[in-house]
Amino acid sequence: MKTKRFFHPMFLLALLVVAGGKMYGQQIVYEPYDFRQVNADGDTLYYRITSDMEPYTVAVTRCHDSTYHQLPVPQYFYQVGQPGFAYPVYDYDSLINIPSAVTHDEVTYTVTAIDIEAFYYQRGLCVVNLPTTIETIDSGAFYLSSLAEITLQEGVRRINYGAFVNTDIREISLPQSLSYIGAYAFGNTDISRVDLPSGIDTLRYLTFWGCPVEHITFPEGLSVIVDRAFPGEHVDTLVFPSTLRYIGTSQNVALYPQVSESSCKYVEFTDGVDPLVLGDFCLSGYAHLETLKLSSNIVSFGEGCFSYSSVDTVVVPESIRVIPAECFVGCDSLRCVILPENLDTIAAMAFAGCPKLNSIVLPRELDYIGTRAFYGDSSGIEEIRVFAEEPPVLWGMPNEVFPKTWPVTCTIPCGTLSVYQSSRWGTEYPNITFVEDCNMVGECHTESIRAYPNPTSDVIYIEGMTDGNKDLYVYDMLGNVVVAKTFSNNDVVLNISDLSRGFYVIKIVDEMGTVRVAKVCKE
Repeated sequence: MKTKRFFHPMFLLALLVVAGGKMYGQQIVYEPYDFRQVNADGDTLYYRITSDMEPYTVAVTRCHDSTYHQLPVPQYFYQVGQPGFAYPVYDYDSLINIPSAVTHDEVTYTVTAIDIEAFYYQRGLCVVNLPTTIETIDSGAFYLSSLAEITLQEGVRRINYGAFVNTDIREISLPQSLSYIGAYAFGNTDISRVDLPSGIDTLRYLTFWGCPVEHITFPEGLSVIVDRAFPGEHVDTLVFPSTLRYIGTSQNVALYPQVSESSCKYVEFTDGVDPLVLGDFCLSGYAHLETLKLSSNIVSFGEGCFSYSSVDTVVVPESIRVIPAECFVGCDSLRCVILPENLDTIAAMAFAGCPKLNSIVLPRELDYIGTRAFYGDSSGIEEIRVFAEEPPVLWGMPNEVFPKTWPVTCTIPCGTLSVYQSSRWGTEYPNITFVEDCNMVGECHTESIRAYPNPTSDVIYIEGMTDGNKDLYVYDMLGNVVVAKTFSNNDVVLNISDLSRGFYVIKIVDEMGTVRVAKVCKE
């Protein structure tokens, strides 16, 4: 039995209105049942005819007629259980067997649905056995009942809004026939394992919120996970399918920064074809996150997307153009970020409060950096390498983009020293020392190079080159050559285990003078 229950303010009233009850001031009026019948166990069930022609169908419905529902319904959690409000009496025993068909007035009806609020607040009810004919479990069907066990048979297609919210269910097996789960459907139950069937394309608002979910499986075919659809506090691993196109917020942003921490250690977004958008605060507060794998089809991060997580290394997908505000704020374990070539904006406080992020490589297309983007009160950015010949514009308050209390070395393209010194980079940050790298001048590579794994601790595999001899150089953040070699094969294995941790640039020049460049992070 639960020791704590969650009642959203106005939830019950909203549930009844959304579910289809007729609203008169604070009163709800329902149509009465059409007939009642005693089942094989002696329980009286009430039925509403949903089709009076072939195929004849009925829904198991509420046990009281509309007269009872002239009473007002509770509007706030503290009113639930108080006298003077509409509650059904405890009509049922602990076990109910729903028949597959009933006969009334010489007509046999197939039982295809559990109606809106059919067993609402039935506190004696524990187990319900459904027939294979049930297709729909409607809104609030078991809301606030003591239901602890139910078997959903193959054939169930819809579970509507709030159907099982605040019940005592601990385990649920969702049939493959299921194609729709409504918002709040299983909210605040004791379900710890969720295996979504392949027919579910959308996981809706608060579907499993308040559940102690420890394992959740997302099927191929799932495309949308809306805001706060499931809690991530107790889940160890999250693997999202390649069909995912949107995932919303994972916390109540009004409580930002998140007060509770997630125990999740592994998050992976599987590569897909359709663009994928990560919502605001999507993985915020994942304080035990060890591995984050971002798919190549991610096109947008939300604000605060990874804030206050323990992520160590991030390879930002090439399709990302903007690192939004507070995206990685407070990531105190973050050591390495590889930014995409076409990135044009790093917004305010994007990497603020990341004390272990000691170096960063800024791509050629970067135009704007927001206020406090790399700011921190403890140690942080010490080395910056910028490929842009025009200094990226520093937004916002003076002296608050980069830390200014310790030395920072900034490596810039050859011939750009005077431009950087006369910009806000030079005038507002006397602690920055500029170093021109003339080894990389004019290296605007137009052909791709595949270097993996990235980041790595020892070996880099390089693919995608033409025949013939090639010169390979590895540069550190200051533009010094730390590795130089010549090779002739199309693929190469490069061992960098002896190099110090940090960012490096690999430059390969072939016999035709074509230059290919890759940024790598040594862990």
